[in-house]
Formats: sequence, structure tokens, C-alpha cells
Amino acid sequence: MTALSIVRATVRSTVQRRFNQFERFDQLMFAVAIALIMAIGGVILAGDRAGVGVTLIDPATALDSGIMSTLHSTMPLRLRFSDPMDIKSVHLTITPPIDGLISWTDAQLTLTPARALIPGQTYQVALDNGATARNGRVVKQTAHWQIQVAPLQIVYLAPAMRAHSSVPTNLWLVAPPNAPIQLTHSLYSIDDFAPSPDGTKIAFSQRDKSGKTDLYLLTVATAEVRQITRCVNAPCRAPAWNPDGTRLVYERADSTRADSDVRSWLLDLSTLQTAPLIADSQWLGKAPHWSPDGKTISLYDHNAGGIFLIDVASGQRSFLQTLEDTSGQFAPGNRQQLVYQQLIMAPQGALRQLSVADFADKAAYTIHPLTPPDGALTDDSAASWNPDGAHLIVMRRYLDDRETQYAQAYQIDVVTGEAQPIVVDPQYAHGALSWSPDGGRLLMQRYPFMQPDGQTGIWIYAAQSKTLIQVAQNGFFPQWLP
Repeated sequence: MTALSIVRATVRSTVQRRFNQFERFDQLMFAVAIALIMAIGGVILAGDRAGVGVTLIDPATALDSGIMSTLHSTMPLRLRFSDPMDIKSVHLTITPPIDGLISWTDAQLTLTPARALIPGQTYQVALDNGATARNGRVVKQTAHWQIQVAPLQIVYLAPAMRAHSSVPTNLWLVAPPNAPIQLTHSLYSIDDFAPSPDGTKIAFSQRDKSGKTDLYLLTVATAEVRQITRCVNAPCRAPAWNPDGTRLVYERADSTRADSDVRSWLLDLSTLQTAPLIADSQWLGKAPHWSPDGKTISLYDHNAGGIFLIDVASGQRSFLQTLEDTSGQFAPGNRQQLVYQQLIMAPQGALRQLSVADFADKAAYTIHPLTPPDGALTDDSAASWNPDGAHLIVMRRYLDDRETQYAQAYQIDVVTGEAQPIVVDPQYAHGALSWSPDGGRLLMQRYPFMQPDGQTGIWIYAAQSKTLIQVAQNGFFPQWLP
């Protein structure tokens, strides 16, 4: 064999050997790719076998099927799916039934009850299998949850009467029949507060050592408190929640002077950004309140001598003339009504008379005075709506043979003006009346003014049994924590 032949043979052998190596490498890569494809396919098939995942959501937890959940009476019910759903295929059964509005946001279903859930009631919730996602996956098994509605609780300020002036006012909570517990430990007193619509938080105004007030937020479950405004020399107070619990409207004065002008401001709780409700500084407004649909805010402007109804989206304003410096109370639900007080002159002096304004048509609202059908003169110092929207609970004092030294609790039919006595006891002065969200119990503060050592107490009137029970002593300004 010639030298050239030997070289050619060597090159050929080397190329063949390298080719065989590449072939084996390619075969190995091909096998790995096949294994990966099969693994991915296995995951997809396993996912299909598992089907669409679904959990029950509340403000604190996400719960799988079969687990008990506790909700506040005014909370919505939320289900979260692992995939966006064909909503027509989703069938939910609740026992006992809950009337309400179902809405969707991406892969989350929200049921907002039309009325408050019954405290202590257990609801059975079932999601039928077969619900289909937009990608074709399905809910393979029926999901079940038990929902227990938390008992109603009451938040109030105490002490009403102080042993000495250095004792600060703080927030207290009572869940009958348990003993009251102290929620806050302010060194310089809390002036006012407002529970959130879902009952999980409380906004309150608190003083500092200089007398300035700022707003704070308390998370009830954890007792965590955080400051949410920095008002410097402009006291902030009287917080009121919008219905979805994302914003507050509150009072902000120009300075610490008692006669300072007061304006209403908005606060976004996610960013803590705050700004005047009305940019024009000439417009004042105190005691702001949200309507239940979150579209309107009422406030009182003492310069104008009346209540303004502000459309939050457009800024459009409607005006109700009154010299009684309160902003009224909105009717529950979708009723476009506001109850407020007007002053009338009588031989006995100036008296407060209730009227209901219907502002469904803001350009031509109607006003319906709630005068007694028998023509009796009354002084109505406060009013609060029954959850049915057809009645008001009113602090009323008659100026005839029914007259008492202090106002008593009457229920008024909004259409007819007919009054039904609820709690009438001439030995007590009554105040801070409000029905529980389910309409079963009336909350109030009562002061036994004929007792020399009497204290203001927190009481509940049970509508069904028509009985009164005291749940706390030496407290005032009670509100329901739903």
C-alpha cells in the first residue's frame, strides 16, 4: 500500500468514527426530547384529570372544598377558579338560599347578598361538577363548603364618665354574652370611629399630646393599628367608608381653631393618597356620608345653610336647605332617598322635623315631610333607617300628653308617618339608635338621668321578644360591627 493510500484510509476511518459519534449523540438528544414531550404530556393529562381548581375566598384565607369558613354578616361570598370560566356553566347551590347579585372578575365569582346574612346561621354551599373553563377544562367533582356567619359584635367608646380628667377615651368591643374587651390603648383619647362595611376594620380619629387629631386604621382580627393620615395642624376626624371598603371620606379643618372652616376629603386606602372632595376651596362640607351604592356623598355646608348631595363621578351637586347642621342618612339598598332634619318654628320654640328627600332625579328631587298623621307637634332629634328601607327608628319627643323630658325610641312608617313606640321609658334618655344589619335587634345608649350615680350604658332591644338587655356599662356612641 502506497503512502497516499495509507493517508486516505486513515482519514476515511477518522471521519467514519466521528460520524458515528455524532449519530449516537443525535440519537441521545432525540431520546431526551421524546422523554420531555412525554413528561409534559403526562403533566397536561394529569391536569385534565384534576380538572379546574376552585377555592372559597374570604379576607383572610383561601379554603378548599369541605372546610368550614366564618364570614361576617355583611361580607360577600367569593369563589376563585384556577381558570377563567364559561360563566353560564357554573351552577351554585346555597342552603338556606341567599338572594343577591352574582358578578365576575376574570376567574372569580362574587355573590353580594341583597341583605345581611343571619348571625350564627350556617349555610351549605355547593358548586356542581361539570362547570367548564374557557380552555375546555372542567370541574371534575362537586365542591362543598360550610359557612358560619359570625355573631354580631358591638364597638363603643368608653369611659362615658371618667373618674378623673386624665383617663383617655378608647374603643371597646362586646360580643354578648361575653364581657367587653378594650381594643385600643390611646394615651390621649379617641374622638370618633366607623367600622368597615365588612366588619373587619375600624377607622378612628385619635388625638396626640398637642391635641391634633389624625385618622388610624385598626384590623380587628390582629389588633394591628396604623396611622393613615398626617394632617399636621389640620385636624382630621369623622371617617365614613365607601361601600366596597377601599376609600374613606372624612372631615379636615383648616386649623386647630374651633371655628375653623371644615372641608371633606377623600382617602384611598391602598395608596393613602388624599385630596379634597371638591377642589374649590370655597365649598365647605362637614359630616360626610356615602350612599349605599357608592355614587353619592352627602355633606353639610354651614355657609350655604344646607346639605349638598355630590355625585362622586361627575361632581354634580344637589342642594337641600336646612339649618340643622347634619348631612342626613341614606336609605339602605338602591333606594335613592335621604332622611334629614329641618327646623320649624312653633309656640314652644324651634323644633326638628324629619323629611325624606327622593333624589333619583337630581334635577327635580321631591321632599316628603314625616309629620305625624294626628297633627301632633314633635321634636325628632335623630333618625336611622331600618334595613327594610320602609321604616325609620327615630328619637322623638312628643309635645302633648305623651311628652317626656327626653326623647324616646319610635319606629316611623316612611310612607304614612305612622309611629309605633319601641322603647319608651321616661326614666331614661336614649341615643345612638341603630338596627342590626339583619333588622332583628336595636342598639342604643341609655342614661338613667333620675339616678344620682347613674352611668350611660349600652343596651340591645330584641325585636322579636320585645326585651331589653344591657351589654356594657359606662360606654357611649355604640355601633354594630357586622
